[in-house]
Amino acid sequence: SVQYRLTPEHVFPANLQDVKCAIAFLREHAAEYMIDPARIVAIGGSAGGHLALMAGYAQDPALGCPDKPEADTSVQAVVNIYGVVDCTTPVAIAAPQVIGYIGKPYAEAKAAYEAASPLRHLDANDPPTLTIHGVIDELVPVSQADTLHTRLNELGVANHYDRIEGWPH
Repeated sequence: SVQYRLTPEHVFPANLQDVKCAIAFLREHAAEYMIDPARIVAIGGSAGGHLALMAGYAQDPALGCPDKPEADTSVQAVVNIYGVVDCTTPVAIAAPQVIGYIGKPYAEAKAAYEAASPLRHLDANDPPTLTIHGVIDELVPVSQADTLHTRLNELGVANHYDRIEGWPH
């Protein structure tokens, strides 16, 4: 379980960099902890789901581990449990949690909202993804997961989507 810096004291990309540094640490100490460095999976729910998606999809060095910019911080699969996929939707840009995560309103930081959106980092080389999302989620609209599933299918990325009736956030 990776601990990462929290908002509002620390804004994007600090928490993602913490996750990427944790992945680099696991690879560096794989033999010591008996970890197969070729089989690392990022799993998270809510904010952790968002970070798991970003860990899987965002390969921009500026979003990596600043202490080890050359480290391999990739993961081989992602499990997303009701994580935010697109920080640029009208619901997301109005959400106090997203504004706090970025540290500024959308009008002042459009590029950061885009960079913080896993959807903006997707490509055909991304890892297999399992998404679990409840249709009555009051915090992260299920449409976020719907959009991710559609885009992964368009790109040919292996994925499975469990859209669960009656499940809240």
